[in-house]
Amino acid sequence: MPKNQDDVTFAWSSSVRGDILSTFEELTRHFENKANWIISIASVILVFFLSNFEKFAISRISTLGVIIVLGGSAFSILNLTSMIIPNLFKSKRHKEELNKLDIFHYSNLRKNLTEEKLISYLKELRTNGLEMDKQFGRAIYQIADRRLPYLIKKLKMGGWTLVYSFLIGSALILIGMFI
Repeated sequence: MPKNQDDVTFAWSSSVRGDILSTFEELTRHFENKANWIISIASVILVFFLSNFEKFAISRISTLGVIIVLGGSAFSILNLTSMIIPNLFKSKRHKEELNKLDIFHYSNLRKNLTEEKLISYLKELRTNGLEMDKQFGRAIYQIADRRLPYLIKKLKMGGWTLVYSFLIGSALILIGMFI
């Protein structure tokens, strides 16, 4: 049972902020799962055409078609893998933002806080609603402004590259077989 109105307000607002943050994190996982599926499909196509290269490469046109399919599949795999693996090379602006105390970013916690400092900081956040709002706002903004648009762009690029390279390459292979 909450002791006073501030405890009720904190519990309600923490729940709402947590729900908003978890919604954005769920969207991120959704896009990453789509990328995993496309990587799997591109890998199957890549292995199939590599193992049957001699059967499809009858003429120059069909060889070009196989190369287009292989190149498109490989590009999609690399593009989507870079989407899932965290960025190794971050911009200077991004590094400066990470130096701010952010309890939702694991590397920042490892660099800036010990266990005792984290516990005391969380107690302080519980009483300081404005700082808690800043922490949640920063995390939500990071996902909504940077992470989701990046994931959508990479997912579209990788998916459409795979589709178009497969269609164009397959058409060239069929044309090359009948010429």
